[in-house]
Amino acid sequence: MSIAVIGPSSFVTCFELVGATGYEEVDEQKVASSLDKLVNQGGYKLIIIPERFAETTRIIREDVMK
Repeated sequence: MSIAVIGPSSFVTCFELVGATGYEEVDEQKVASSLDKLVNQGGYKLIIIPERFAETTRIIREDVMK
């Protein structure tokens, strides 16, 4: 299963250690942009983000669940 993780370095590194592909971003808008790009590319079954970015990415996540 392809797994991606988006967030700050310390968050991303933990998941990279177990095989996830990491995308380091700390800015809310950049996290949302990266998430949108990864969702549209369709290469991942699971994309992990820190909870603090939940509100910023809500619209993107809701679109995926439709």
